[in-house]
Formats: sequence, structure tokens, C-alpha cells
Amino acid sequence: STPGKPTLSVSVNTNCRSGPGLKYTITGSIAVGGSSEVVAKAPSPEPYVIIKNPGGGADCWAWLQHATITGDISSLPVLPVPKPPVGSLSGMVWLEDCDDTNPGPTCIADGNGFHEGDGKFSGELGISGVSLQVFSGKCPPTTSMASATTDGSGKFRFDGLEAGTYCIKTDDSFLSTSGLGFGGKFTFPSRGTSVQTTQVDLLPAENKSGINFGWDDFEQ
Repeated sequence: STPGKPTLSVSVNTNCRSGPGLKYTITGSIAVGGSSEVVAKAPSPEPYVIIKNPGGGADCWAWLQHATITGDISSLPVLPVPKPPVGSLSGMVWLEDCDDTNPGPTCIADGNGFHEGDGKFSGELGISGVSLQVFSGKCPPTTSMASATTDGSGKFRFDGLEAGTYCIKTDDSFLSTSGLGFGGKFTFPSRGTSVQTTQVDLLPAENKSGINFGWDDFEQ
């Protein structure tokens, strides 16, 4: 810290972030026993101040929950809250490679004398034209944020998402336009359920992939 400048110390090791809260990337850490110069204030009512990053690099936002400020910060500038970093969620809807009449290693018995896909993605082809939605918060879904449709490879992607918990939902309504005219059922993540949801936690600026859904079409 700089002599005569206001400083911050903490009673519990505390992260320093690119903005105020969990939606922002961790850019440094404030250790117990250390002291960092306070360079700006956050707009009210944010319980943060901006400090010189203890590890170097850009100034960062320090949470005041476990902090003590020494010195006068009243004349320091107030910084606007930056826009949170955004990431994405992506995956695919795959078509199980299981021939009921000639079952191979990617098939399992369905208990009724037939076979169906094993619910494990093994590089199979995707299904185009499947509609999906992303919802904010935990499953079951309540608040829809955006919709997407799988491309020619069965892949989908939701962009511009802040850090948080999301629920991705799809269902079997694509059957009417998919050309899979004999029907079928989902095998992953929930076998046999016509509506599928999966819950995902997204970190700040994270691009998370591999959010997949499996479908087994019935043979003629």
C-alpha cells in the first residue's frame, strides 16, 4: 500500500473480481494479513470498493463483508458497475445408433424383448430441427430466456449468458417435422420421458459444451 492512502484489509481470505458479485470473473485474491490501496468506490448500494490488485494487473472489486478500511475514502471517485462477462451453453441432440433387429454394442435390452440405445454418446449423428429453450434458474424451468434449434449436425448453442444456474429444456415435438416417422423416445438424460431438462451451472465468461440429449427412433 501507499503511505497516506486509504487501505483495505480482510479478516477472511477474499476474492477480488472484475465487478461486484459472483457474475464477475475472479481476477485476484486478498489474503488475511495483507493490505491493499483503495482507489475508488462502488455506486450505492453496492458493498464493494475498488482496490489495487494484490497480484498485479487491473484494479479489482473487493467485497466489504469481511473487510476493514483504514483512512478516508470519501473523496475517491465512484466507478460505474461494468457489464458482467458473458459465456455460452452448447451441446447436441444425437440419434442413437441402435438397430432393434440387429442389436450391436451401443444397444441395451428394453425389458420387452426389444433393444434401444444405451444413452451414451458414442460419436453418433445429430438430429436437426430440434427446438430447445434455456431458462434462468434451477429446473424445473419457469422463466424462459431464449430458444434455439439444432443445426444440420444436431448442435445448438445459447450465447450471451451471464454466470448463474440455467435449465435447458427440449421435448419430442420435433417428430412431426424430423422425418423420424415411426416415433421413438429420449434415452438421455432421462430415459423415456417426452420432456427433457438438464440443469447447468455457468461460471463467469465460461463457454460450456457437452450438454447433450439422446434420442432412439423406433424401427419400422
